[in-house]
Amino acid sequence: MATRASDGFACARCAGCCTGTVVPLNGADLRRLVRKTGLAADRIVRLYDSSEVEFESDSPLWIRMRYGARVLGLRAQRDMRCMFLDEHGLCSVYDARPATCRTFPFMVELDDDGSLAENEMTSRLDCPAARIGVVLPEDVLHAARRETADDRAYAARLRALEGGDGLSGKHELLAGLGLA
Repeated sequence: MATRASDGFACARCAGCCTGTVVPLNGADLRRLVRKTGLAADRIVRLYDSSEVEFESDSPLWIRMRYGARVLGLRAQRDMRCMFLDEHGLCSVYDARPATCRTFPFMVELDDDGSLAENEMTSRLDCPAARIGVVLPEDVLHAARRETADDRAYAARLRALEGGDGLSGKHELLAGLGLA
């Protein structure tokens, strides 16, 4: 059964986007998840290297670690399903889900002033909703604006934390974000 959202977008609720995908997180995403679940931040996240993620090499969300660049991402279960999928394949943290999940399957680029510069639907996953080809729902555009602001704040915080040598590990990163 499809769930309808604004502007005719229909999610098939298949959880295809919640399996086999690394979900990058920013500090705001992680804070929401910690508040919602009561889990410690280090139980929710993992640091991924460039061989594990498809992420732009020039993204400011790469974290300079002493042992190489990493991206903070949502930890997956052993079967590569999102740790927050319930027994019915639904998101158990829907109202606190990461920004990437809020905008999927849309890939939204914004201008510096927050106006829509580019919008396309992903072709990386077999998403039934992505094949519909509808216009960008307003709530997704709002989520993209929020994600951009959160990403900028997170990137600035990362640069301040990294210092000259980079961070020593996940615990130092989470402590610097006030989440350890």
